[in-house]
Amino acid sequence: MSTKKIPDTNIRYLLFPRIRYIICSVLLAIVFIASTGCNKESPVTSPGGSASYIDGYVTNGSGFSKGTAGAIDAAIVSVGKIQSNGSISIVSTSSTVTDMAGHYIVEVDAVGERNLVVIATKNGTELKALVSAELTTNSTVTAPPMTVQTTVEADVYAQLAASENVSIVDLRAYIDDVVASDVKGNMSAIVALSSAIGAEAQARAEAFASSEISATADQLERIRNAEIDATASLDAALSASWNNPPGSTAALEIFFQSVIDAHVNNGIDMEEYVRGQVAAIRAMLNWAGGLSAETRLHLEHRAAIVESRLMDHVSQAEFQALNATQAEKNAVLSAGITLKAAISIATTTEQITESFGRYHDAIVQSLSATMSAQADAIISVDADITAGNGFKAQMESHAEAAATTRQVVDAYMSFYHQVQSALVSEISTASDVEVRVISSILVMVNSY
Repeated sequence: MSTKKIPDTNIRYLLFPRIRYIICSVLLAIVFIASTGCNKESPVTSPGGSASYIDGYVTNGSGFSKGTAGAIDAAIVSVGKIQSNGSISIVSTSSTVTDMAGHYIVEVDAVGERNLVVIATKNGTELKALVSAELTTNSTVTAPPMTVQTTVEADVYAQLAASENVSIVDLRAYIDDVVASDVKGNMSAIVALSSAIGAEAQARAEAFASSEISATADQLERIRNAEIDATASLDAALSASWNNPPGSTAALEIFFQSVIDAHVNNGIDMEEYVRGQVAAIRAMLNWAGGLSAETRLHLEHRAAIVESRLMDHVSQAEFQALNATQAEKNAVLSAGITLKAAISIATTTEQITESFGRYHDAIVQSLSATMSAQADAIISVDADITAGNGFKAQMESHAEAAATTRQVVDAYMSFYHQVQSALVSEISTASDVEVRVISSILVMVNSY
């Protein structure tokens, strides 16, 4: 593959997840206080009465954490609802105009509605942003700051409005400022991106509904509600730090941790969540053929960032479950830090693949040290996975040839069962829990 370049991206906070979560929370609180204090001079004030309102900013930024954005004043702002056919019907009682700080408050006649879209126009340019929070009577909810990124999110969501599986979480995970800049204003590219993200959401839903995970309708509803709450909190945090990239980065870290927690806290095992998510990522890339090679590479980079975050999170939890020594846990932590740093600055598919390969080697080495009694079996099964026509090659062949997202999911689930069966035949002294954990680790680090 040609070595196309990916624009530089920020290296995310790379501390242990829970410590990082606490630090990000404190930083975000400081940013929020500073931001709200700086906005006291804005001539736009919060309304009273029994109507519903949306509050936000219009900016000239490309994304949430890529340099300081500038405010767009005198933009006309209205609010619409995206219909199932992708069209937008206006629900704001009247339009409003942004002040010198790019700030607006617009009245809306849409109590009980979620996923409305705020639209700003000035000099022929149109920006949009989806609003996650539900509108209630006599309330004001916050929209994320309008950028090129939020505009493309809204355009993609409009293409997928009829889908029950797609949420703003999917958009925030895979559309960043780079992907957004690639496709903005190009409807055929937006349709192609929508197809890829729609496939990701469909595959994830199929994975959770499969017999391997068997998530109930009640679980999925609770997960969806928790994700909506997390997204609404993210919108407010991004608005508070709209011209402060470190604050936005902190808010996004908290958000992605909240999405993981939404699943684990509602009964989806972490290993199951990762298996479903990895299958969904593969489906997304399979269905990204309509994108240009450059944009597909940028989407692959976003997917690699998501996957590296998941791998690091799960590996640390699994080695904790295996009662690894502190030195072994430190080695796993270090491998995760190295992986995420390498992925964040990768510029080619080859660099992404090599980064995951080094992580695989480090984790298999740590796993063999932690489970020394089963080290020979671990190395043997890993060799069965990575052989020229091994388990991984078979899985990739089936996934690549898949005509439906469900076939991609089935390929990944079969991969897991192959690995687990091979371990059972090789190991006689490990407990069922140990076999399950070892299987999950080997599948995960061989998934990319």
